[in-house]
Amino acid sequence: LSEIVLQPCGWLASHCGFALEGGERFRNLDGDGEVFMEVGPHDGTLIVDTTLTSFSKVGPMTIVAFALKARLADGRPVMNLKTQFGFFPAAALVRQAGLAVTDAHRTLLNLAPNRNDKLPDAPVAHGELRMLDRLDYFDANGGSAGLGLARGRQSVDPHAWYFKAHFFQDPVQPGSLGLDALVQLLSHAVCLKGLANDMETPRFETVAAGAPVKWMYRGQVAPDKKEVTTIMEIMDITASGNRTLITGKGSLWCDGLRIYEASPLTIALEDRP
Repeated sequence: LSEIVLQPCGWLASHCGFALEGGERFRNLDGDGEVFMEVGPHDGTLIVDTTLTSFSKVGPMTIVAFALKARLADGRPVMNLKTQFGFFPAAALVRQAGLAVTDAHRTLLNLAPNRNDKLPDAPVAHGELRMLDRLDYFDANGGSAGLGLARGRQSVDPHAWYFKAHFFQDPVQPGSLGLDALVQLLSHAVCLKGLANDMETPRFETVAAGAPVKWMYRGQVAPDKKEVTTIMEIMDITASGNRTLITGKGSLWCDGLRIYEASPLTIALEDRP
């Protein structure tokens, strides 16, 4: 869904000519919005109305901001989002600074593994959309809220399908797949915590309808990288009938550099017999 709603931003920005001014690399920087519903295979056409709200130039770099509304053809709202992108020279992306790192961030990254690395059995994405190889740390009472802490790993495959598709002659893992890795990690943490144990047919909804979502990107996963590490803390658990909302905050690291942050990130767990 995030790829669908963000791609028109690239088309509009290119139409405005920003890519012709020295910034040949296009990267999403952040997003802040709300998801109203899941979109399934029978929901018809998705329409995205995109507005360029501002732009600023610093040397060869250009930052562009957008407001967008995604809806179905029948009028049902799907997602509202404010987001920013940057056009950068290729050389600028080599010198990645990443996100700010605190002692607390470093502590979570360097925790000694306490699991056998196997992914637990959970109803999460699999096949080519599985963004975790293993889960090497879990504490049901860990994290800053004492509700759970998990850490996942993914070995970077330079021949992965997404490097061939995103972007043209500029291979990089889509940020949306990094967000999905954090969603998958949060889902595994929920199952390890036992929240789905009494459910006949547990199912996750991501991102939970009616919940805000916010992310920030300050780096990239390229084919020459070695490993992605994801860390997720559960910050809130709210149960209502057969539906439980779980909110987390997460970081994604690439070869020791913290490059993605997602907070809040809320998923829903439902029993759908």
